[in-house]
Parts: sequence; structure tokens; C-alpha cells
Amino acid sequence: MNVTEYRYKLEQSSKLTKSWGLSTEPLYNECPEKTLTKSQYEEISILLQTILGEFSDEEISQQCFALSLIIKEEIEEKLNIPLMYTLGYVKPDKHPVFYTDEHELKKYLNQTSQSKHINLHAWLTTANNEIIDVTYNTTVGVVCKQPNLIGHITMGHISELKDGFEYHPQLIGDEFLYACGFLISQEAFIM
Repeated sequence: MNVTEYRYKLEQSSKLTKSWGLSTEPLYNECPEKTLTKSQYEEISILLQTILGEFSDEEISQQCFALSLIIKEEIEEKLNIPLMYTLGYVKPDKHPVFYTDEHELKKYLNQTSQSKHINLHAWLTTANNEIIDVTYNTTVGVVCKQPNLIGHITMGHISELKDGFEYHPQLIGDEFLYACGFLISQEAFIM
């Protein structure tokens, strides 16, 4: 997928999110240069090792929504880099993984009793269409028993992903996950 296609999908995802009455994060103006410098990539790598080191491989593989949100908040705070919390699916080849079409996604908003499972993936996107995905490779490694993938993080510009590997945004922001009960606000438990 090229940058223009990815950016178009981000814009459509933002419109869809808003059309469902959910708030969305701003789509930052696209930057002509990369958002992340080499030193920032290194800082992010160290930060990710610190955070993810507290979790088992199985926990990482089952918590893409929460972990991506934690990582987003930490990177934004420590490096002052705005990130978009992006929900959608991945195509490592021609076959989509974590795919649910938008009509099925919409049904989750209208259900009173929720399954705690949904075929959907979370990652972060910079203003210049760089991807930070902390869970996909570990999930595949755990589920498919491929230990060589465990611990690998996808971090780079959308145009630099290996051939055939694509990210497909469907929704922007985390409000869909809270509305459907896939994320629970920690503030709800503070007394």
C-alpha cells in the first residue's frame, strides 16, 4: 500500500468514526519529512523494552488494545510526538488478519451483552504515516508457535514495510473500544 492509499484510508476511518457518533483523534497534517528521527526511534525502542518487559509473551499477544494505548500515552508524553490510535486489520500477504467488516463493527456498538473478543487490531500512526505496532509479531509468534517473531516490533514508514505487508485503518481513536466494553476506564475504579 502506498502513502496516498494509507492516508485516504485514515481519512475515511476518521469520517466513519465520527459518523457513528464517536469522537476521534485529529488527523494531523501530513508532514513531508519523516516524523521520527533516528534518535527518537532509539528512544522509543528503549521505552518499549521497558514497558513490554513487564508482560509475558502471552499477555502481549492478547492485549493489543490496552498495550497500544499505554505505549501511545508514554511516547506522546516523553517525546512530545502526536500519535493516532488506529484500529483496523493487517494484511501480511493477500489475506487479511484481524479483519471485521464495518457493518459487523457497527453491530458491536448496538449490542447489550458483549463478547470480549473482536477481530480487530490496534497500532499507532504518526503524522507522516509511520507505524508503531507493538503486538502483531508477538501475537503471530505465540498463536502460530513461531518464536522467532516474538518480541519483534514494527516501526517505520508505511512505504518501507516489507513487500506485501499492509496496514488497513478502519477506525481512529479508542472510543469505539470503550463504548463496546473492550477497554474499561481505570478511572471507573478509583474511589
